[in-house]
Amino acid sequence: VLLFGESAGAVDTSLHVALPSSQGLFQAAIIQSGSPVVRTLEAASEAGQAAVADTSCGSASDIAACLRALPVEDLVRALPGSIGIGSVSLGNAAGSYGPVLDGRLVSDTPLALIRAQRAAPGPHPAVVVGSNSDELAELLAVPVPTAEAYETIVRTNLAVPIAARTGQPVAEVTATLLATYPVASYPTPRDALVDVYTDLRFTCPAVELLAALETPSSATTNPRRYLFARRAEGRNGELPASHGRELLYVFGSWRNIPLYDPTDADRRVSSAMLGAWASLAAQSDRPAPAPTVPLVGGWPSWSASLGSTLVFDDPLAVEVAPREDRCAMWRDLATP
Repeated sequence: VLLFGESAGAVDTSLHVALPSSQGLFQAAIIQSGSPVVRTLEAASEAGQAAVADTSCGSASDIAACLRALPVEDLVRALPGSIGIGSVSLGNAAGSYGPVLDGRLVSDTPLALIRAQRAAPGPHPAVVVGSNSDELAELLAVPVPTAEAYETIVRTNLAVPIAARTGQPVAEVTATLLATYPVASYPTPRDALVDVYTDLRFTCPAVELLAALETPSSATTNPRRYLFARRAEGRNGELPASHGRELLYVFGSWRNIPLYDPTDADRRVSSAMLGAWASLAAQSDRPAPAPTVPLVGGWPSWSASLGSTLVFDDPLAVEVAPREDRCAMWRDLATP
């Protein structure tokens, strides 16, 4: 069994990788643009109580029965279906929905559960973790018309919360972020902000998850990493490697795009991804089957010391630790 999912599906897949109760039910997992985010039971309870208060059931003697009897429209108004992917809030939370650290099914943070699991004797499922190079390109709603606007957003929405949490001066945090993502290095200020939030929300949580999955005792059970960087060649120019774009390549679902005929390069990338996903599903050898890709040397496993990453583009390539220097910067900033 291969378990794989994208975005919220990646959150779910990564949680199954972490949960002791899910071990042995699948041999491999692919986590696409998401990581194991959980809320505390207290936070989930507070959110639920606030939602109930926005309905007519707040003072009911049987709140659950009252909620079940409400019209769907009333429930949607009380708990709208936003998952917050396109917001500019700090962190990797996925809005009001998702797994809860309840102390029973989820007894600890998923990363702690994964580290404990990987430290124990195997076999462990083979895991692939990946993200896209332009995740927020089509989801970032905030306007960024100028370099000054970019710097204001970085300072207000990122540097100020980080400084408040860690005690570092706001000016120093702002300077570090602007030096790591200098607006002059990008075609537009918006492109710079897309890179900032792509790394914060997706690239760096993926690297953190990979580090938790690294097995101390045996390289054969280490995870594999990919970066989807293919910019599709559409009629009106290139399309970014944005959130969810890789699904067209994983499933080869070009026919779902009216009037679009993929280029040979796009077909090659899709063929590589289809083959890799299918080969991982088909293999049953333990402890860590490796997906087959048309690349000399195959798909190397990831380790913190090497950072080998398969970049899905044309041509396929293995890069060493792409963007991981930026992730080190984010880790340093998060340390008080």
